[in-house]
Amino acid sequence: MNFVTPGNDEAAILYRGAYEDTYVIKDESCFKCGIACHKNIYDRPEGETAEGRRAKKGNFRAKFDYEPLALLSSNIGIYDHEQSLDIVELADRLCYDAISLGVTLGYAMEWNERHPDKQILGGLRFGEFEKAMALIRETAAGNCPQLGQGSMRLAMEMGDLSFAMQGKGLEYPAYLPDTNPGYPWALGGGHMTMRTFLLLILDGQKTDIDYWEKAVLNGIYYTRDDLIGTCKFAGVPDGNVVDSMNDMYGLSLTAEDMNTAIRRSYLRGRLLEKKVGYTNEEYDVPGRVYERTNENIKMPSFITREFMDELKVRVEKGWDELTEKEGISLPA
Repeated sequence: MNFVTPGNDEAAILYRGAYEDTYVIKDESCFKCGIACHKNIYDRPEGETAEGRRAKKGNFRAKFDYEPLALLSSNIGIYDHEQSLDIVELADRLCYDAISLGVTLGYAMEWNERHPDKQILGGLRFGEFEKAMALIRETAAGNCPQLGQGSMRLAMEMGDLSFAMQGKGLEYPAYLPDTNPGYPWALGGGHMTMRTFLLLILDGQKTDIDYWEKAVLNGIYYTRDDLIGTCKFAGVPDGNVVDSMNDMYGLSLTAEDMNTAIRRSYLRGRLLEKKVGYTNEEYDVPGRVYERTNENIKMPSFITREFMDELKVRVEKGWDELTEKEGISLPA
């Protein structure tokens, strides 16, 4: 919990199949989108046996997708259908960012486990559903600034950033930092603006520094979809994007033109980070990663302080050289 995998099967109750007897699950999409990426959960009417789109539906309960379900249930010790539905729906209705909320709750819960004599947020512990719900409501009402400030500021207040799962103040998505040394160079969400978060699993479990230097420098092109408004789940090939842009706007765009625009946008974003005061120390992963305490991770353990120090030198040099080559600067 709080990004420490327990190494058991407790989370199996949160798999889709475990919900289907009691609830109707419909794969649905946002308005006008053809990608049904989220799962709307409804009570199952009595006698209804059909599944999916064919099923009649009862009362709406919650909209599940990966991050809210993972970070507001198993990550904070909640393994119950009704509780998982209620906490995700409450966060949605109160307009929380589910990632930031779940990560900050996880930090507070771990803090209280580590420091029994210095409790915060009323001594909130993993699995305490009712207390978490009450704190979420109190924070939304403006009565709990300690939780509302997010994981980084809470961790700075408590004097221990080592298990705050965030980078540059933005909470991590539900992918373990122990497997992703590219997190520090994401301009936004670590799973949205830097395509390194699943490489250890999907690309042969490579751990050498040359591989990861190239992975980070190339990971920025994942922001293509953000620049043109395409859903990442669609997985549209570059060639199709270029052809569509040319057809719609009468351009003669090439793939290199597109990549240049993506690269220049990223480099400007990086300069903005420097301008507002981000320091070298903030381009890092949480200190707990270096302690290698999560023995249930079966992927190679390779992120050491020495590895990250060398990766920083290489990546920052690469960005500096590209910034100079592209002639990019910001107004004073």
